Amino acid sequence: MSTDQITSELAASPGHFRVPEELTLLNKWMFSAIQPYIRGRILEIGSGNGELSDFFVQQGIHLHLSDENDDHCIKLREKFQGVNAIRKVHNINFLRQDFRAFYASKSEVFSTLIALNVADHNVYDKVALANSKHLLRQRGFLIFVAPAYTALYPGTPENTQDLRRFNQKRLKALLDDDFEILKTRYFNLSGNMQNRLSNHLGLSVLALARKL
Repeated sequence: MSTDQITSELAASPGHFRVPEELTLLNKWMFSAIQPYIRGRILEIGSGNGELSDFFVQQGIHLHLSDENDDHCIKLREKFQGVNAIRKVHNINFLRQDFRAFYASKSEVFSTLIALNVADHNVYDKVALANSKHLLRQRGFLIFVAPAYTALYPGTPENTQDLRRFNQKRLKALLDDDFEILKTRYFNLSGNMQNRLSNHLGLSVLALARKL
């Protein structure tokens, strides 16, 4: 297992995000970070208003979108109507207790799942991530954003290795034994006290895992 810990990004990543302009820059950075690992049939979890999906479309990458909100699904279908890169918009609730049975037709259909909507509380929910594995093919990739666990990290560079080790343990617990964590990259949304998104997320981790 290798970890792509880019220390400079902790210092260089924007600390004063203004929604939506600088969130668009974050989406662009995340897309560039994950692009080498996206392959096969792709499903975006929690597509929201489709901002991140736009980057896939611009690159001609085909993908499926999903959201648990009916209104979001309607708007996504309207926004991407006639766009060949968007294969389908699915209404999927990753917190359903009967998830496996209810979405049996989608079992092991996708090669890559991405959950990068930083405003979605459910993206890093343990139940949601556990359910996601049922849609993923063997050896498929799960790419997601989670809050970094900063109890051991007071903000000084010399503690970066402690941060990495602590997060590896916590992310492994979040995913159980169903996934192997391949890479983690950190970014910081904190710094703007007026930013609801920053206050919620602070230091976050972009994680790449592979289904075992």
